[in-house]
Amino acid sequence: LKKINMIGVDIVKISRFENKSEKFISRVYSKREIEELNLKSGQNKSEYLASRFASKEAYLKASGKMTTKLSSIETLNDSNGKPHLFVNNEEVGEVSISHDTFAIAVVLLNKE
Repeated sequence: LKKINMIGVDIVKISRFENKSEKFISRVYSKREIEELNLKSGQNKSEYLASRFASKEAYLKASGKMTTKLSSIETLNDSNGKPHLFVNNEEVGEVSISHDTFAIAVVLLNKE
């Protein structure tokens, strides 16, 4: 079987994530993402929420698995700050995130 690279990309406006409710956060983000979020303050919280949301959407586009529960898709940083993409606690591909006024995420998955 030939390996196929699948790419997904998503972009969101950070200001959309400034006043998200606890209900929204607990429904969309994993427990580990919420733990990372709680270490942030101010604008960093909005950037974090927006970039993780973009990462989840980019994963859905790359995988084609549009019914995947958003909270089961995680983007967590390693000790050097590099983001890693997990689905159901399994690392599944590469993710790159950037943010300014917008947050953008690009996901690369390898499929056979």
